[in-house]
Amino acid sequence: MENTSYISEISYKVEVWLYQGYSIKSIDKEIKELQGEGMFPKNLKLIDAYLDKSYGSSGCAFLDTNTGETIIGFAGTNDRNGTKEFVKDIITDAGLAFSQNSPNSAYMYEANKFINDLKEKGYNIAQSTGHSLGGALSVYAGINHNIPLVATYNGAPLYVLPTKDGIGNIFLIKDKVKKYNGKVTRFVTERDLLNSAADFANGFYIGEEVMFYNGLGHGIEFFKGKEEQENISKVLLSKMKELDGPIVLSVDFNGDEKVDLSLSTEDLFVKNLFGQGGLYSGNGTTIKITPSAFTFLKDNLEGKMAADEISWIKRAIKLCKTKNESIKQDRSTREDNLSEGIIEGLNNAGLNKLITQINNSHGNLVKNKNILEQLSVFNMYNITRKFDRWGSSGGRKWFLDGTEFDEYEIINYIEDLQQSANILHHQITATGEFTYYTRGSSELQVYKFDIISEIAQAFVNITNGFLSKAKEAFKGTGLRSGKNDGIVNSISEVLEIEEKNVIEIENKIISIAKMAQGVADNFTSADKWLSKSIENGNMTGEYNISNIANNYKAYLEENHIFDDVKDVIEAYDLQVEEAANTFSENIISDFTDLINRAHTVLRKMSTAIEDFKYSIVKIKSVMDKNITSTYIKVISTGYNEWETEEIKNYHGTIAEIFPSYIVANINSSEEKIIPIIDSIYSDINVIELYNLGIYNMREYFNSI
Repeated sequence: MENTSYISEISYKVEVWLYQGYSIKSIDKEIKELQGEGMFPKNLKLIDAYLDKSYGSSGCAFLDTNTGETIIGFAGTNDRNGTKEFVKDIITDAGLAFSQNSPNSAYMYEANKFINDLKEKGYNIAQSTGHSLGGALSVYAGINHNIPLVATYNGAPLYVLPTKDGIGNIFLIKDKVKKYNGKVTRFVTERDLLNSAADFANGFYIGEEVMFYNGLGHGIEFFKGKEEQENISKVLLSKMKELDGPIVLSVDFNGDEKVDLSLSTEDLFVKNLFGQGGLYSGNGTTIKITPSAFTFLKDNLEGKMAADEISWIKRAIKLCKTKNESIKQDRSTREDNLSEGIIEGLNNAGLNKLITQINNSHGNLVKNKNILEQLSVFNMYNITRKFDRWGSSGGRKWFLDGTEFDEYEIINYIEDLQQSANILHHQITATGEFTYYTRGSSELQVYKFDIISEIAQAFVNITNGFLSKAKEAFKGTGLRSGKNDGIVNSISEVLEIEEKNVIEIENKIISIAKMAQGVADNFTSADKWLSKSIENGNMTGEYNISNIANNYKAYLEENHIFDDVKDVIEAYDLQVEEAANTFSENIISDFTDLINRAHTVLRKMSTAIEDFKYSIVKIKSVMDKNITSTYIKVISTGYNEWETEEIKNYHGTIAEIFPSYIVANINSSEEKIIPIIDSIYSDINVIELYNLGIYNMREYFNSI
């Protein structure tokens, strides 16, 4: 994923979130979710954002954790369909924004303040970007603050032909452009209406246009294809190399989110130390070995290498030592950070979501337990006896809406409802065992279970128990012979050895410089010797030279410069790996039983709700049906003379044979209890994902 295009896109979402009242912390959470879903670069960390409601502009700043650079993105007009009307509005906005205002106008006040605040906090603003009107804003910010690299996507023009009142301001803009030292690259899709319309309206752009002949329109999403992303990355990398000393590597040594070291392209190129000034002269440059070349080498080693290159290494070590000492001195802070890191890691694995969902599901059931209780304890015989009072014997036939049925079928429905409500009620209110009898069987059924809320509490208790274990696990142990290598102590040793090695390297550089001068002198002497030998006709002599290591690695090995550092780092790495593995195994072991219990309970609860749902559905299917019955009445008409007559009775609806509160509870169950089954299934999925998550935490514990 290419940084600027994704920042240009997400700036629209950030603006919407700001309008909705989201805090920066909440927006950061939303962005992290997108990163977790693979929809936003993971190397970008939100720093801050602003919203200027007066002028409808907004921007956001991201830290590129790979380089330490800051990238600012500006939102365009939040309607990106690219219609003619929309394009007209954008050009009008651009005209009003830039033609009628000065570079320091009210329109740019909040943007300028935002950028200045970032600078004061030590952030290295290396790029600005935006789509549509946001593209014009990013260029404006670039020229106003001399931001090295600006990338726009189907950007609006800096201005269009203005009224007479705007001429003076355009001169100010052009003056800013002349003084701007950075690079502006305008990425444009083939069928973007905005750029076509801007050209027609004499819109003013700066920078190089890169056209994508992909047949696509105005939207920022049209720059996210694989081919487009690859080309954008290549173009911006080349622009970076063209800049006069652009920052291509920034490092935060002490973890305060401020850049401690910035290296430019020039710093990272291989330099020709055999040339005057030690400047970069391109790959494959031919170096002529002459006495003066070795004199230049000596001067460059004593100057550039000893002064420039070694100085930042010393500064880096000093910053790292300061940071490490603060960790050693503030043990409680370290433990707090470790505790927070563990909780964060477990939550990233899904712990917080797991506990929240289980409690929510259980809470919704608890809130409706009275419904289940009443359905499980009502006297069903008062209902079934009604059939007896109506005359269930004597050959009476029963009908529901004219269809013959067996009255025992309704009785079974009622028994199933009561039994399923009873089981579900016990699942959420009791701990231990409970018994019930299945219909048609005298065999005792025993169900063992846990209350979900207690399991949620158990997750909390186990998690709290990890903190003391973690503090012990990550203290460090003695892995080198005769050494007590606590992790902080190991780093101290590394840094002390690094300091000594830097001094040794400085001495070696000075020695090499002296050797280079000696070689230069030897060249002169050799020339004289060769000249004299030729003159005398004596070519049998031999000129002696010193042995020099074949390469830098061989030189380090011969002089054993980093041997002890290697031992310390290996000991440190082994400690961290062992501590992380041990701790993650503890977590896996402690959670496994609890996860299995929770999984079993949720499965049983889902079954109980499904059974309850089935019994409700059966009852509801007959509730509104009318009950009628018929029987044959025999009438005596004389001695041994009989007549029969079919008698038909109406007994009301099925609902009318229930108490009114039972009918109400049946209806409420359908609305309030049965839908919870979806939450239970979601809980099961979350538990399974959490189980997977804690198995993958070794790398995370290595990092903290």
